[in-house]
Amino acid sequence: MFTTRRKLGLFSFFSWVFVSQMTVYLRHKSRQSVGTDRGNDLSKLTALMVKNAKPGRHADGNGLYLYVKSTGGKSWVLRIQVAGQRRDIGLGTVDASPRASGIGEDSPIVVPILQRKVLSLAEASDKASMLRSAAKSGLDPIEERDRERKSIPTCKATAKLAHEALKEG
Repeated sequence: MFTTRRKLGLFSFFSWVFVSQMTVYLRHKSRQSVGTDRGNDLSKLTALMVKNAKPGRHADGNGLYLYVKSTGGKSWVLRIQVAGQRRDIGLGTVDASPRASGIGEDSPIVVPILQRKVLSLAEASDKASMLRSAAKSGLDPIEERDRERKSIPTCKATAKLAHEALKEG
């Protein structure tokens, strides 16, 4: 009788180990399907997935992420390594308008993609690939993004320029 109890004890111990290992495995698999990094094309975001995204971080691949705040605000972030340090680079907000595809737009003003603040999924992917290639070539991607932005002069600098212009005539 003592040996029977001991055998049942070992059996229950091994079954507990098996169940706990399966639980860890299944939790790992369920995390992969929620929107973390996966290496296949099935993990790519679609316009519908972007529109219906729940709060959290959703990966599109190659370091491009969609961040959704609990308030509903959505933004694109590129996560890359520059000079051995991880950097999160804000690309802009999600374009929620119906023309998010960008096709057939008749706007007279053409804004370069690196300067745009409101991006569709395709535009965010293009901007991310440009900044990623800049980082691979040794450039600072944030400086590349902000290179063509015009700086607004301070009041002091404007006063000096106006004073010099009035002095000359």
